Amino acid sequence: MKKRQFWQRYRNDIVAMLVYNLIAGGLTLIYEVLLAGASTEQWLGVRIIYTIIRFSGAFMLGYLIDWFRQLLSKRKYLLAKAIADFLALSVYQLPIYCLSAILMGVPIASILISSSLYVADNLLLGWLYGYILDRVRKYYSTAKAII
Repeated sequence: MKKRQFWQRYRNDIVAMLVYNLIAGGLTLIYEVLLAGASTEQWLGVRIIYTIIRFSGAFMLGYLIDWFRQLLSKRKYLLAKAIADFLALSVYQLPIYCLSAILMGVPIASILISSSLYVADNLLLGWLYGYILDRVRKYYSTAKAII
């Protein structure tokens, strides 16, 4: 891949992740602080570390989505796309979240609760990230969506 194509894809992934976070990001405060029992300081620290790592490697999420979509391309169109988006988000975000939480000293029980809520969140809203990514790619016309 040429250097320019890489940066165009990276821009697309960053823009899509930013828009998705603005729409769906408010849920994290609810289930990390209220449901999982993390302190406000821990939550803020986890969010800072998590966001820096996640945005710096955003292009990997785009590749994961394309890879999962290609694997599931023989299935029914919308369902396969939603499952691929869910799987890519979960595979990409959960290890980063767990690492961030461990670094901030969040108890293991809280990490497990938050992680399971993240999986449920990705299951319900993963399709939204894929939709936003497809719209951003179409807007910038740099990459065609697979499927």
